Parts: sequence; C-alpha cells; structure tokens
Amino acid sequence: RFAGKEAVIKAFNDRAIKLRDIEIINDKKGNPFVKIYDKKYSLISNKISISLSHSRDFAVAFVIIE
Repeated sequence: RFAGKEAVIKAFNDRAIKLRDIEIINDKKGNPFVKIYDKKYSLISNKISISLSHSRDFAVAFVIIE
C-alpha cells in the first residue's frame, strides 16, 4: 500500500500531496482503488487506476490517471 501511495504522488508529479491524504482500499470485489482526502485532488480520485503486486522481497505499484 505504501508503494501505491508513492506511485500516486509520482503520477501527479506534486510532492505537496501528503501520504496521510492518500488511502488505498479495496472495493467489494477486492480490487484496490485510491481515495484522496486533499481538496485539490479529491474529485480526481475516481479517475485513478491502480495495480498493486508484491513478492517476499519486493512491492510494485502502477498508477494511471485518466
């Protein structure tokens, strides 16, 4: 989840977004989605696609903003 938060910040190219303002949670089917509590970006939350994966030693996250 931390890798996902970092990927969101990098996708926006705005270091002003705080990690605590980004939440990555699962929907009813178990798919991850992003919720942003920063007023500047909160309306864009539904246009963010995220993919998360991990192994024992590594984690990866991929974010697309439409």
